[in-house]
Amino acid sequence: MVQKNEVDKLQRDLTAVINPTKKITDLKAQLDFADTFQNRVNLADALLEQGNYTEAVGHYRDALSGNFSNDVHVKMQLIRAYQAQGETDWIIQEAESIKEHPEFLKSPVVLYYALALDAKGDSEAAQPYFESIDKRYSNYAERVQLARHYIDKAEDQKALAILDEVLAEAATMGKDSRRQHRIAIGEAQKLRQSI
Repeated sequence: MVQKNEVDKLQRDLTAVINPTKKITDLKAQLDFADTFQNRVNLADALLEQGNYTEAVGHYRDALSGNFSNDVHVKMQLIRAYQAQGETDWIIQEAESIKEHPEFLKSPVVLYYALALDAKGDSEAAQPYFESIDKRYSNYAERVQLARHYIDKAEDQKALAILDEVLAEAATMGKDSRRQHRIAIGEAQKLRQSI
């Protein structure tokens, strides 16, 4: 027997596939009706997911006011948007304000902070953050991105070590885990062959 909430979710997912702008339109209408922190963040999250980074950044910036001026989720989402735009200065600024927060330290956006520091020539400060991303049995996409970074810096041995580790872990994954991480595993295989 199918439950009502499962049918509702399926309808929302199907609508999002058929009309991808409907979700944004609905969230804008919701924000117009009630300009709350959560409505603004929901709209910004949807814009970020859609790839509209400039508009997402505007809404995240507007959300960072009053009691929510140091909201970790919003700042991490800002870092994601800035990474997509190549804004290393802004990444560093936002990350500096939350870098001690445990939620930030466990997040994949730590990689973006480390990459931004490294791009600014501060490789020594970036190193501990690179190391925090390179954890076994997690962060597959980020570890592959880190390996790509090492290849770009002509540090092939570091890249090989990461890629070999990712591929060895992939060999022991169950079917569901392998399906979940298939893109990262495929990229790791391609990178490994290119070295």
